[in-house]
Amino acid sequence: MKKRLLIPIILFLIIIFIIASRGDKSPSGSEYSVGREVVGIAQVENIDILILESFPVQVNVVASGSFPDSCTEIGLINEIRQDNDFFVSVKTSRPDDVVCAQVITPFEQSIPLSVYGLKAGTYRVDVNGVKDQFILQTDNVLPEDDDRRPADSISPIPSGILD
Repeated sequence: MKKRLLIPIILFLIIIFIIASRGDKSPSGSEYSVGREVVGIAQVENIDILILESFPVQVNVVASGSFPDSCTEIGLINEIRQDNDFFVSVKTSRPDDVVCAQVITPFEQSIPLSVYGLKAGTYRVDVNGVKDQFILQTDNVLPEDDDRRPADSISPIPSGILD
């Protein structure tokens, strides 16, 4: 009688062990599947705003943080500006059909902001919840050059002047 119970118990334990060793590859609450990829939100820990010495001014945000495993990488980056606020969303992507080493993997991503044409002022930046701000000292537009006119607006030279 004991032998009859022992075999099903051993089989049950083996099945439980196999299921547990596979791990949970399903997306977490902040992730979702798209085709054969799992898309999530990047864990941004810090942002630095770099104002490049050029005119018109260029502004880059350097976001740094960490991925939860060795397979995750930066996915889609989206920027939305509302008045003086920039909202930047950094998504992650990883294949859903591979086993990844569960190690914290640091990342750093430079993100150019669309600042051409903005007026002088203070602008706030939010990258996945991490916030900072920068100041544009002057309007960020090229000065209009009044000395240049399109070729079709140049008056013809009156006849007899070059003779």
